[in-house]
Amino acid sequence: MALSEKKERFCEEYIQDYNACEAAKRAGYSEKYARAKSYLLLQEPEVSEKIKNLQRVYGSSSVYDSKSRVLKEVWNMYELAMEKKPVIVWNKDTKEYVETGETQFDEKTAIKCLEFIAKLCGALPEGTKKQEKNESEGVEIFVRVEGEDEV
Repeated sequence: MALSEKKERFCEEYIQDYNACEAAKRAGYSEKYARAKSYLLLQEPEVSEKIKNLQRVYGSSSVYDSKSRVLKEVWNMYELAMEKKPVIVWNKDTKEYVETGETQFDEKTAIKCLEFIAKLCGALPEGTKKQEKNESEGVEIFVRVEGEDEV
């Protein structure tokens, strides 16, 4: 039996982020009942089969693949880490938190995100060794990039 247009849409939306409740909302189901409806839809054999077929069709060459989703999420985390946020300190006199006028960003998280993205894209393969050299002029990091000589 063929799926209704709404169910077809649900399947297509579901494989984008694998969030059943949001997929149901985007497919046009009521926000109030989206969670319950999405659960019921995923129990239907025809819907499950359609999702499997879509996964086979799109495979890893589509925007629907998990690598793309992970890249998108890590990039979002990187952007959040790079946003300048005000430095807030506790003022003992007024007994409240106050801004110092300075800003900061989360450089450790940003670097970790970029490192993860590089590994995921193959620019920094797993097991690549970093050679750190601490000297008075600074820190040098040597990284092997596929297809290029060491820098």
